[in-house]
Amino acid sequence: MNTRFCIYFAVCLGLGSASCGRNSDSNRVAPAVISDSFTLNTDASFASEKHRIGIATASLEKEFLLQSSLMNQQPLAMSSGLKSRIVMFKEFNNELLMLEASDGHLISDDFPSRLLLAKFPITEKSGDYIFFDFNAGMSKIFVNGDWYSAAAEQPGYDPSFNAVTVSLSFLEDVTFVGNRMSIRQIAQLANDGSTSTVEVKYYLEPYGNRDGFQPSSPADGRKMGFFTTAPRYDAMTGKTQAFATKFDSRKEIVFGISANTPGAYQEAVRDGILYWNRAFSNNPIKAVLAPEGVTAPSYDYNMIQWVRWDDAGFAYADAQSDPRTGEIRHAQVFMTSVFAISGRERAKRLLEKLNQPESSQKTMVSLQGFHQQPLCDRMQSQQLKHMLDALIRSDLDDEAILEVSKDYVREVIAHEVGHTLGLRHNFAGSLYQNYDPFERQQVFQQYLREAQAPLGAVPSSSVMEYQPFEEASISGDLIEKGFAALDYDRKAIQALYEGKSFSLQELPPFCSDGRGFADCQTFDLGRNPLESALWYLDQNTNLLVESLVQQFVSAKENKTEPYLNSDYWAGRFFANVSSVMSLFDADFRLLQVRRDYDLIDEYNLDEVKAREEAVLLETLQRFGKSSLIDVIAHSDSIDLDDIMNRFITAIEQRSELDDLEKGRARSLVRRLLNVLPEKILLAEIAMLAKPSQLAANTWSDQFLDYLEGRIRALVLATDGKVEATVFTEDELVRQVNLPSFVYSIDVRLAALETLAKDRQYKGWRVEAMKERLQQELKELEKQGFGDNNPKDFKDLDETASIWYSEYRAMIARLR
Repeated sequence: MNTRFCIYFAVCLGLGSASCGRNSDSNRVAPAVISDSFTLNTDASFASEKHRIGIATASLEKEFLLQSSLMNQQPLAMSSGLKSRIVMFKEFNNELLMLEASDGHLISDDFPSRLLLAKFPITEKSGDYIFFDFNAGMSKIFVNGDWYSAAAEQPGYDPSFNAVTVSLSFLEDVTFVGNRMSIRQIAQLANDGSTSTVEVKYYLEPYGNRDGFQPSSPADGRKMGFFTTAPRYDAMTGKTQAFATKFDSRKEIVFGISANTPGAYQEAVRDGILYWNRAFSNNPIKAVLAPEGVTAPSYDYNMIQWVRWDDAGFAYADAQSDPRTGEIRHAQVFMTSVFAISGRERAKRLLEKLNQPESSQKTMVSLQGFHQQPLCDRMQSQQLKHMLDALIRSDLDDEAILEVSKDYVREVIAHEVGHTLGLRHNFAGSLYQNYDPFERQQVFQQYLREAQAPLGAVPSSSVMEYQPFEEASISGDLIEKGFAALDYDRKAIQALYEGKSFSLQELPPFCSDGRGFADCQTFDLGRNPLESALWYLDQNTNLLVESLVQQFVSAKENKTEPYLNSDYWAGRFFANVSSVMSLFDADFRLLQVRRDYDLIDEYNLDEVKAREEAVLLETLQRFGKSSLIDVIAHSDSIDLDDIMNRFITAIEQRSELDDLEKGRARSLVRRLLNVLPEKILLAEIAMLAKPSQLAANTWSDQFLDYLEGRIRALVLATDGKVEATVFTEDELVRQVNLPSFVYSIDVRLAALETLAKDRQYKGWRVEAMKERLQQELKELEKQGFGDNNPKDFKDLDETASIWYSEYRAMIARLR
């Protein structure tokens, strides 16, 4: 599966009987030196055509490696690598054609084909060279990415000829750099009525054998994950194959740290890079400070590019490889400056920027139907906000805050460099954590207090996890202190680069993008979903109060109003607990259990589900709970008065606000809390509606019992009577006493809506609930109206009419 979003465009053109490029054909090998194949016409008489490229006729139909990167020109020119291609050039009808080698694209080479990428006008023939207009020929830009995640089994072929049209363009520069020709094109791209300007860097170099480089197969997806080349056809067998991407670790793998990286962070960046040497047996990785003016992408360095962009809460990695072997040729990491937190005042300014509604979370290229997505785009805004707020409120001095942020940078850099080495995400890393969420605050506080993580603390099995701020900082500290590479990282590198083999039992759990396991999520806490939910449940009030206080501090800094939308704040009570609802679902799966089975089918599925249930039951018992219902049934325990008191205490401690502002904050939060009770109930009901397909187990029976009891409590609860008037058929006026419902009609109807689905488990139980509720509502109607059951709304006064319309709406909802 391609890790990027693409548009497909391909042209096949029969131009002769010869197949376009087989790696074994020696007559396809280009001269070893690029300048023997290409030249530039610098004749002053051609000044109007600034850069005219010439190819030696002897180099026609020879193979070259074409690699390119695309850079949006605003808001910042950061790059995204495009698919690497092996190409050749052929003269045809006074035009120069650029063709892609067809090997890998054909099921069989019995029927030769040509794959046309571009055709260039020939402007002059001079001696042994043909000069051509490169810019005119590149009227389309092929926008496929270079990184895939093919499975170890036979992957599906991807044609990878997607292109977008160039409206206007010119060549900014053509130079020879090392043994390659570098071409920079500025292009305006058509985009459904609008335009977008990009720079495309093309690099062309001779393609030849790679000096004994040994390709590797894709990983067994149950064990680990590597990025791969685009899947290719094997013309001998007709099957598809892909190769894992990796550097040639027999040589130095040099990472350049961009010269604009702040001095305080250069060491942290270097540590994050060199962390990976601990996973190799030969220490192939080298980190150097790149010369001034060298920026990503660069073919001389694998760049770690510092980007001065404070309100962009992300880092990302990108790389390109040999399409025939998977050898990574160059890579880059972009690290935005928001990670540089040099002190408390800097943290405040960064938090202010990230809290702005228009914070720059832009895609790098925004064309209709075209999104260049790098292999890792680590959006960290929420984690950064949490980190910044924690550091601002801590009693750390600026020097200590700087050290924490450097540890965070170490972990982020190690994560992104891991991608450039060929490793995919491992979102099961947190399952290796050797402390539970209720211990993590103590672990983190010791780390802050002593400037080092507690000895023996293991936050994850891999830096390829998306770790919460606390765990990421601790991992960064472990990197700085020189501890061994984390277990998954070490074994994945040894498998990819050194060919070592590990049994499933020897490896920490693994799962990557496209996960479907409840215990394999990004930025998750604990070793299973329940640990995380129980911690959030315990901390909910504290987290809510902290967020409310930050609203007022940020509002003052940004000169805006605090965000006090009642629906949002009511949802906050369930945001981190509602994930527990997935545990009732028939699709619920635990990686830590299922990885033990080679095959799960009808014969062992019950055993698997029983083991999964046992894991959760053990967690419940460990934290003093007897059922999942104990986790979700907490709305009645929410103490809004306690929240108000805690908010008052917390807001008084904020020196950023004066007395008048604190008084206004108290008044606004009190007003918010006054309207929250009903909104909290609606948020709870929305949570209870979630599992649409219940699993066949005792917890589902408990859930249905709880659901009926909760709905009955919300729908049938009354607190007295209201007097109303009914006009009977004999035109007499009669007074009736109608039950007064405790909850609003909105709450009652929302509660009844949760019975609209049969949950695909014991559907008869849901039907029975509806029948019982219908009968009890009819009993309430009869109690109120007695023998004066209304036939029409005209028989009722306003009070009775409203009551009766609500009654009919509830009956209709049950039907």
